[in-house]
Formats: sequence, C-alpha cells, structure tokens
Amino acid sequence: MRPASRLAPRSTGLAERLPASLADLRGPEMGEVTVPLHVAWSGMRTFDVQNPSLRLMLYHLVLVEGRRTDIETLLARPYLVGMWHRLRTMVGPSHRDLWESRFPELIVKRRRTGAAGAIGEEVRGFQEHAGIVALARAAGEDREAAFERGLRWLLAGMRVSLRARNPARPGDSG
Repeated sequence: MRPASRLAPRSTGLAERLPASLADLRGPEMGEVTVPLHVAWSGMRTFDVQNPSLRLMLYHLVLVEGRRTDIETLLARPYLVGMWHRLRTMVGPSHRDLWESRFPELIVKRRRTGAAGAIGEEVRGFQEHAGIVALARAAGEDREAAFERGLRWLLAGMRVSLRARNPARPGDSG
C-alpha cells in the first residue's frame, strides 16, 4: 500500500464543519478579512470582501479549508447565497452535494433552458470578468443597456465562430 492511499479524503469530517443554519453565518459584508494560517497557509491571507473576485477566492478557501468557526465568522449569508452558483463549481462534488442537501436554498435553479440559458450564462460571465457593466456605466449606460451590449458582442462572436466551423453552403441565407 502506498502512503498516499492511506490519507483521509479532504471531505472527511465535512458534515461537522457545516453550520447548523445559514443564519449562523455572521461574517463581514465590508472591509478586509485576514484568514487564519490553517485556512490559507501559503499565499494571500487578506481579502477585501467588497471586491467580488477577492471575495470569491476568500469564500472558496474558507469553504474548502476552514473549520466550522471559520465558516461561521468569515462568511456572510447574503454573499454565500449570491455567489453559490459560482462557488458550487469550485468546491467539488462532495462539498457541493453536502451543502445543497443541508441547505436547499442553495440549490441553483435554472431559469432558462437550452441555448438561451447558455447565452445568458455566458453574458453574465463576460460581464463579471471583462467588466463591461462598469465600463458601460462609466460611459453613462445603465445595467440593461450594458447587458444588451454584452449580448450583442457575444452573439456576434458566436456567429463568427459558427461560420468558421460551418461555411455557408450555396443557397443558405445569413
């Protein structure tokens, strides 16, 4: 038997680390948070919870590495619920399944199905990562206008991509 095969899986003891209720999450909703060494033993340890990217990193670290007291004191319920659709893909199936079975309000419900849902997810991802909403607001546009701009950009990119993969045949329009 190799030594690595004797190690306990990372999810061991996970159920005991979960709070009794999401109402027990009383972490800060603004300012900076410094996590203990047992949570982030290497790299960045201080996170600005008002910065969405840093908050996502913080919540991922605490969910995966934190103890129950860390989870209860470092995470805030509104942020956890609001970011769960992204966090659930980062924490792995054992964490995701346990959190969602214990707290059904975290279960992500798809509002749209098929291509429209996929496009909506891509546009939201584009807005978050490229900052189009912030740029559009700086230019005087509201959130809806920024969303439409992102959707037009995405659809134009998809048309170019599809045309490159499937060149038009004689008689096709578009």
